[in-house]
Amino acid sequence: MSVFQAYLLQLLLLLLALQCSDELYHCNAATLVPTAEHPANCIESERMALLDFKKYIKDPNNKLSSWTGQDCCSWDGVHCDNQTSNIIALELGWYLQGGEISASLLQLQHLKHLDLSGNFFFGSPIPSFISQFKELKYLNLSGAAFDGPIPSSFGNLSSLQTLDLSNNFILNYELTDFQWLSNLTSLQFIDMSAVSLENMSTSLFLALNKLPFINEIRLSWCDIESFPLSIPHLNFSSLSILDLSNNHIFFSEVSSPFNLQRLEYLDLSNSSISMFLALNKLPSINEIHLDNCEIEKFPHSIPHLNFSVLSFLDLSYNHIDFSEVSWVFSLTSLQYLDLSRNDLDRDRLLQTLDLSYLSINKRLAELEGVFSGCLKDSLTQLYLRGVYVKGEILDWVETSRILKLLDLSNNILSGSLPSSLARLSSLEKLLISSNELNGTLPEEIGKLADMVHIDLSNNSFSGPIPPNIIDELNQVFLLSLSMNKLSGSIPSSFCQMRGLMVINVSKNQISGELPDCWSNMSKISDMNWANNNISGSIPSSICRLPDLRTLALSHNAMLGEFPVSMKDCSRLAGLDLSYNNFTGRIPNWVGQNLSSLSVLILKSNTFTDHIPEEISQLE
Repeated sequence: MSVFQAYLLQLLLLLLALQCSDELYHCNAATLVPTAEHPANCIESERMALLDFKKYIKDPNNKLSSWTGQDCCSWDGVHCDNQTSNIIALELGWYLQGGEISASLLQLQHLKHLDLSGNFFFGSPIPSFISQFKELKYLNLSGAAFDGPIPSSFGNLSSLQTLDLSNNFILNYELTDFQWLSNLTSLQFIDMSAVSLENMSTSLFLALNKLPFINEIRLSWCDIESFPLSIPHLNFSSLSILDLSNNHIFFSEVSSPFNLQRLEYLDLSNSSISMFLALNKLPSINEIHLDNCEIEKFPHSIPHLNFSVLSFLDLSYNHIDFSEVSWVFSLTSLQYLDLSRNDLDRDRLLQTLDLSYLSINKRLAELEGVFSGCLKDSLTQLYLRGVYVKGEILDWVETSRILKLLDLSNNILSGSLPSSLARLSSLEKLLISSNELNGTLPEEIGKLADMVHIDLSNNSFSGPIPPNIIDELNQVFLLSLSMNKLSGSIPSSFCQMRGLMVINVSKNQISGELPDCWSNMSKISDMNWANNNISGSIPSSICRLPDLRTLALSHNAMLGEFPVSMKDCSRLAGLDLSYNNFTGRIPNWVGQNLSSLSVLILKSNTFTDHIPEEISQLE
């Protein structure tokens, strides 16, 4: 992912995640929305101010089309106080396409909430008059492409609780110092992510150090290279969220510069850590992100630290040996652990692991016997994708009766699929693709009534598909049996899987005809029967599927003329009938009725005559 894409993703996530709170902005319906009991009568001077503001704004998509009439309190993005009728909030994030911000907004002297995020004021300066909104508690200018300095007069916003200047990745603020920031004594939240703070971090942290109520600091992608060690003590006693990810911070000289007694969330991912922070100063920590931090070792004191509430720990993409993380398995509150992309060479430390979500994606040599008796009843999701697990699927899997997801894909598992998997009565997703499993499919899998996703593709399973499996799995929405050695005919019981949306049985040795029983499978969108030995014609019931988008039947032995029943497949986007024995003409209606087609492959059949001109009309 490029830096630009990463910044853009932050913008989108920020927009989705933006929430009002009682502390930062009182935005419940009873307070802001006019009602019959509490009508908000628009103040004329404020209405005229908004109309003047609208004149200088670019609004090509008519987002402000509701800004007509006398009652400005009912206009989109405008909120009034029910008692005084004063405008107290302008929520115009992602409404506009630039323009000039008129000083007429100064008429809104009771404004508490101003959101101009994502509006692309390319190269325009941040209006300094914003600092005159004495009651302003919330200011969001993120992703608005302002240029020039941050007005030092912002220091006059003594009531401000939330300040978001993040994602200014198109242009750059001109930064001199942050002395003004130290005057925002009510500030609780600041986000300057994706704003270059190169050589400015000392000034910033000096200012932040003077804010008594600061609760959340987000400074990712800010080109911060070091902490200001000249500051003897950083007293962030109210801080609960700290995001310094994706900087160039080197922590080797940092021992204990923070007072972070209330810190709950810490993100230092994509930094360089040679000496660990003083974790004994984090008694309230709940979530830690240390992925891609070049960590090799932990201090000897770590096993003795009290992480009594730590539930989330990401140590992925480091250089950690398993001998360095044995302390992790004693964390009684841990619910999420990611050790992927490390040097986990040892294989016995998971015998006492008790987690509700385990994700280890790299390598565990010789897993046989390691898990025997150690999967506790708290485990609901087990991810062991691509960890080079060898051998057979042993009974250790069966010890967790509440396991909902089992992912053993992309390993070197061999032997047959044990019928004892049926004991995992809560299992919903079984993902064992890309292994070396063989033998027949056990009928007992059909007893897993809660199953919704089965992927057994790219193995060496053989024999027929047991009808009993299909009969019972009526909640499955995705079934992939492709790239095996399955043979025999297609059970008509497939048509009883009413929840099925995607079915892929390609690259097997299936023979016989497709059953004509698909009419009741209203949810199915993708069918792939390619690379088998299927004969006969296309059943008419397939084209009665209202949501069918793709149908792949290539490399089979199907015959007959182009089926007239396919006239009904109006939503079909992809159709592959290549390498079969279809004959006759390609009908003109293919280019007329199948207007949604974007992929049509008919080669290597024995169709006669020319290709109809109507097909060229397909986009």
